[in-house]
Amino acid sequence: MLLTLFILIVSLALLVKGSDVVVDEIAALAATLRISPFIIGLTVIAIGTSFPELATNVFSVFAGTPEIGLGNVLGSNIYNLGFNLALGLFLLTVPFQRRYFLDDAIILLIITSLFLILALDGELSFLEGVAFLFLFACYFIYQMKTSPRRVVREIRTYTQDMEHPWLSLSFFRSLAYLTLGLVALIFGAHYLISSVLTLSVELGLSGKLISMTLVAFGTALPELFVTINATRKGLADVFLGNIIGSNAANILLILGISSVLGPLSFSSFDLFFSIPLLLFLTLLLVHYLMSKQTSSFFTGFILFFTYGLFLFSLFFFAGMV
Repeated sequence: MLLTLFILIVSLALLVKGSDVVVDEIAALAATLRISPFIIGLTVIAIGTSFPELATNVFSVFAGTPEIGLGNVLGSNIYNLGFNLALGLFLLTVPFQRRYFLDDAIILLIITSLFLILALDGELSFLEGVAFLFLFACYFIYQMKTSPRRVVREIRTYTQDMEHPWLSLSFFRSLAYLTLGLVALIFGAHYLISSVLTLSVELGLSGKLISMTLVAFGTALPELFVTINATRKGLADVFLGNIIGSNAANILLILGISSVLGPLSFSSFDLFFSIPLLLFLTLLLVHYLMSKQTSSFFTGFILFFTYGLFLFSLFFFAGMV
């Protein structure tokens, strides 16, 4: 079991680092070759930290275990709100304009509500996946129009003026790093799925339960790092925008792609506990942003307590997961 756990941890590290490299190098190549800024924005801003979940879900579908990918998305989104957001509110000492993020939080609430409604029949179908991808495209265009300063800042990070971009050293360097990142991503996702299945047999637990806890924590590490770094610098817009955007992308993009590749089935635990809990956490975020009186510490405590309840329920009702 220790060997399996070691393989799982190494696989997670490869997956997260490989995803980070792939996203950066796709954006760098797009800038070097003067491809549309829309592509740079899509890779860095819209997909960004959700890339580990994307790789995990795609490989889990091809491995015939889509429940692992579904559990990863549910676990990651609940972790983002119940732990990452709570941690950010605990650490953040600088006041900020809460209502600045209210529109994005309300959109996330609508997306999560739609997710629950479509899941009530027990599965996400191909057509529902296509609808999710269409909504993700609309969401991204909205982000491009409403957050122009962030988009410009990200694009300038990668943009380079070159006379012959195809012959530049940076082009071949980015291509080499992209190849290495893809190799790490593929190996990491493959061995992550296989180690989860092996560990579930050794522990007598479902692979979905492991994906909702250990795997979700691993794939959500980029968001955790962003939260810690941003709050230390007093940048509420960075960590809040990252969490809201990541959760929206996980539902619309990641689950959209997964359900297009194959239908996603939901357990009764998903329908009557996990997804409603995710909706409740999103409601708490909206309430916090709407109210100037609600303290950050109190909201963080409620979020953290709810996440603890989620973990307890996962193992108490393990047979239903």
